[in-house]
Amino acid sequence: MSVKKMSSVGDEVTLSVETVPRHGRLLLVDNAETTPLTSTSLNELLDGHVRVVYRHDGSHSHSDHFTLALSQGRHVATTACHVTVQLTNHDARPVMTTNTVVRVQVGGSAIITADNLRATDDQVPPHLYKLTCTHLY
Repeated sequence: MSVKKMSSVGDEVTLSVETVPRHGRLLLVDNAETTPLTSTSLNELLDGHVRVVYRHDGSHSHSDHFTLALSQGRHVATTACHVTVQLTNHDARPVMTTNTVVRVQVGGSAIITADNLRATDDQVPPHLYKLTCTHLY
C-alpha cells in the first residue's frame, strides 16, 4: 500500500489493523513509549512522529502476514502484508574446537592465536567471533 500526504480538507485518514499477525505483534513506537497497534492517524506516520514495527514472537515460523486498512470517512482501502522472518538459533552455544595452554613467564606476554584458541558456531560467521578471557590461572 503506497500513501502520500494530501492537503485536502475532509475526514482524517486512519491506519488500522484488520487482521493481526499469527507469529508476532504490530507495535506503535514513538520516542516515549511502545504500544500495541490497533489504529493510528496517517498524519502521525507521515510526519515521522510514530513508527509501525513488526516484532516476531520467537517461534520457529519463517513467515507471517496481517492486513492493514486505510480509512477516510466511508472510504476504506485494505492491503495484505507479508513478512519473511530470518530465524537464528540462539539456543545453540558455540563449540570450543581448540583450547590449548599458553605459558607465559612472570611479567612476560604471549600472543594467543587461532592455533591456541578456536571456536565454531553454525549461526555466526567466523569474522564476527569475539572470544573473551574471563579467568586467568
